[in-house]
Amino acid sequence: MNHAYKIANLYKIGRQAVACMVAAVLTFGLSLSVSAQEKSVSGTVKGSDGDGLPGVSVQVKGTSKGVQTDINGAYKIGVGNNATLQFSFLGMNTQEIAVGNKSVIDVTLIDDAKALEEVVVVGYGTVKKKDLTGAVQGVSAKDFNGGVLTNPLQAVQGKVAGLQVTRPSGDPNGGLNIRLRGTGSLLGGSAPLVVIDGIPGGDISSVAPEDIESFDVLKDASAGAIYGARAANGVIMITTKKGKSGRTSVDYNVYGSVQTPSRYMDLLTATELRSAAASLNKKFVDNGADTDWMRELTRDAKVQNHNVAVAGGTDKFNYRASVSYLNQEGIVITSGLERLNFRLNSSMKALNDKLTADFLVSSTATKRNFIGNSGFRGNSSLGAGGDFGSYDVMLYAANFLPTNPVKNADGTYFEVPDFEYYNPVALLNNTSNTGRDNDVSTNIKLNYELAQGLVFGVNGGLVRKNDLRSFYQTKTQKSSQAGGRANRNSEANINQILETTLKYNKAFGNQTLDLLGGYSYQTFDTDGFGAGNSNFITDAFGSNNLGAGEGINNGQGFVYSFRNNEKLISFFGRANYNLLDKYLFTATLRRDGSSKFGADNKWGLFPSVSAAWKISEESFLKGNENINSLKLRLGYGSTGNSEGLSPYRSLSTVAPAGSYVVSPGVFYTGYGPGRNANPNLRWETITTAGAGLDFSLLKNKLSGSLDVYDRQTKDMLYDYPVAVPPNLVNTTRANAASLSNKGLELTLNYDVIDTKGFTWTLSPNFATNRNKVTSLSSADFEIAGGEIKLSPSIFLGRGLSANSTHILKEGLAVGTFFMPKISIENGKFVEVDVDGDGKFSDDKDRTTVGVAQPKFSMGLQSSMTFGSFDFTMMFRGLYGQDVWSLVNTNYAVLSDRFPSNNVLQKALEYNITSATRIGSMFIEKGSFTKLDNATLGYKIPKAGVLKGARIYFTGQNLITISKYSGMDPENVDLGGLTPGIDARSFYPATRTFIAGLNFNF
Repeated sequence: MNHAYKIANLYKIGRQAVACMVAAVLTFGLSLSVSAQEKSVSGTVKGSDGDGLPGVSVQVKGTSKGVQTDINGAYKIGVGNNATLQFSFLGMNTQEIAVGNKSVIDVTLIDDAKALEEVVVVGYGTVKKKDLTGAVQGVSAKDFNGGVLTNPLQAVQGKVAGLQVTRPSGDPNGGLNIRLRGTGSLLGGSAPLVVIDGIPGGDISSVAPEDIESFDVLKDASAGAIYGARAANGVIMITTKKGKSGRTSVDYNVYGSVQTPSRYMDLLTATELRSAAASLNKKFVDNGADTDWMRELTRDAKVQNHNVAVAGGTDKFNYRASVSYLNQEGIVITSGLERLNFRLNSSMKALNDKLTADFLVSSTATKRNFIGNSGFRGNSSLGAGGDFGSYDVMLYAANFLPTNPVKNADGTYFEVPDFEYYNPVALLNNTSNTGRDNDVSTNIKLNYELAQGLVFGVNGGLVRKNDLRSFYQTKTQKSSQAGGRANRNSEANINQILETTLKYNKAFGNQTLDLLGGYSYQTFDTDGFGAGNSNFITDAFGSNNLGAGEGINNGQGFVYSFRNNEKLISFFGRANYNLLDKYLFTATLRRDGSSKFGADNKWGLFPSVSAAWKISEESFLKGNENINSLKLRLGYGSTGNSEGLSPYRSLSTVAPAGSYVVSPGVFYTGYGPGRNANPNLRWETITTAGAGLDFSLLKNKLSGSLDVYDRQTKDMLYDYPVAVPPNLVNTTRANAASLSNKGLELTLNYDVIDTKGFTWTLSPNFATNRNKVTSLSSADFEIAGGEIKLSPSIFLGRGLSANSTHILKEGLAVGTFFMPKISIENGKFVEVDVDGDGKFSDDKDRTTVGVAQPKFSMGLQSSMTFGSFDFTMMFRGLYGQDVWSLVNTNYAVLSDRFPSNNVLQKALEYNITSATRIGSMFIEKGSFTKLDNATLGYKIPKAGVLKGARIYFTGQNLITISKYSGMDPENVDLGGLTPGIDARSFYPATRTFIAGLNFNF
């Protein structure tokens, strides 16, 4: 979103977003009576939309005499007959009108096209879109997706070519899968860096979607290199809304919605199970019930959202304050999210307008209700003992027979003693799994003009995040097995930054030069604490009195704490050169020093260069009616990825290693080597070469951009096997592997119809990506055979543990499935002898059977307006990816656990009476197209203090077109090294229906 556009738009909709200043007489030496030579002239100044414009300057040309229009755009001024009036308004063309014998002069001001030129936010500044040399795409608030947006990035889902934003579950506390131009790392993070109002590394979930003005996505190295060692996966710049001069405006936005499961598992009903068991002559304990466990666990969930914003100011000071409240029930009972956001942005000018001071403060308080599971799993930050957010309850619902009742006759929950066989309703209601998050962010920016074109800036920010997780499972819960269990985990994160910049801008005839130099110092501090206990005498305390349990005395409890700190020091510079407004050049350099890097590699250098040629400004195209704008871009640069490095990773450490006896019945924890030192540990480096073409054709009816890129990752991190001795442990994290991503992106915007009563715009985008591991070894670290077989971290099912499912291999994409090749024929598994030795081996006859990464992505927005109505549809799709259905693997086979455990209806069709197995028979094409969003709105006519209003109805996730037989082809995790698994433990996807109102006063 462009800042000039925002200012101009302010005046276009002055009746809605600005507060009018009181009309003041500006004449110098005005007497108490009008002289005989003057007369009164009045009138109204309107914008192109026909509404009155407040704050327009009405000046007598050649004098200091003038007035400003009032809240309705009206003015009155005393002038002589020979006077000329000047009407001026920022963002609009100035008009001059001779008074003559007129006593009424009405004026309509036209938008200044130059002032409305779109501006995008880049690192440490803004650039007019027409002057960009790198691959950057912006999305403004007016183009955001509608609906329930738990995470603000859902607002741009499907709108940015090459940016994949997928939601693998309907959990209101769940996260998003975010990839920009493919997977760029093995162990390092692959998500873009998020910069919120100039603070890198912010938590995007702490910003209310209603407070965001624009997203600007820096895709390539030439655009993102200014952020150095953290920009390898691109940068997402978020700009929040600011106040504007004028009258005080009040906006109130409210919506309510209902969410339902978009699909249920096709499990056997009680009647179908009894019939199937009888036909197979299998006995089971029939408890006489008819229970649909999936529906017992889910509900129609209600959501409400409120946002109130107050904004206003003068030409010296402006402000915007907002409060947002979201209360979202989860469709799974006991789950939900409640969030309260507060944000204040203000800006002032001082010292003869040479000093600009911006101040921002925001606070977010979040309450979370997770769906819990049955056990202590591990001892890690915010997860020790509680397994927060686990969806195992859904597999229990699949296992538990529909012939079992929810409760016994005495009101207690019905249970059956067996592994992974718990009453799921009892589990949820007997478990409290909650979280409280508190985020506070403050930011101060000062910019002082030392001389014309020379500005010194200081940016200071502090972000503090405190999270608390609490878990309690009652004594009566069958899976507890320890007389009740509880734990508390807390974590505090502090992100502090101080930056100084010096900017210089100078025009030399037909040339302009913009220079930027800066220094950045940023620290991250994290500390946490956790404790757990069991065997409580009462459930009355829940997790509020851990000391009331006896488990800690016999080894059934735990306590831990941790703290780490990291520092990043950076020097950066950028030069933009514009010649004849046709030839553009940008050079960027950043030098980062990080405490996370090894002793021999503390500093990294990240350069980039790019250039652009405005072909349409050349004489052979200038003035062409069909080619209105045409610009060629070329760029090459280097960025880094330090996300795979945790603090102290380069150092040798000790870790718990069993226990030893100090006296009968008394054990102490032993310690031993935990990690090898690696003084050469450093950032991963991604170099990107790219070319782009920006265009506007057919009298600006069709516009867009085309980009091609080649991203090469080198010095990629992985844990390599090493000899012991001389090493202390048998693996070392090191930089050795390399990876390639190549692709093409196309973004279009076409005005199909543009008339006064009806408009229709289509905005499609397309992107391809080809990912390939080019090397896994180096001269110092080697992977034998050039391949690594990988097992998912999730539990695959009984009898399936310790199985590899994916492979990392030179020449193959990350996320390649590696399994036995098996098909289903006539109720049997038919195996393929891949190695041709005449016999089948589950280990030797494995082969590549699919790739989880999409080959192609698409987004298409259709926007219509007709009178006061508007209608928008958003389509989104991923294509070419394969999905392994772990649901089918576990529940589409009539194994020996049937009919004691339930199965899918397709199990009767397959009629396979065999043990559950891993193989290609349950890998399917996961391509899909979704009608992701449809909104119908109506603008309510203004009346009285109401300056604008709109009522709208929105549907989300309305239609999914796919051949995939599972629950939802998007309900799949695409992160990590073993992506593409449709897990048997899942939170169902949702379909949402929303009604909302927007008011402006």
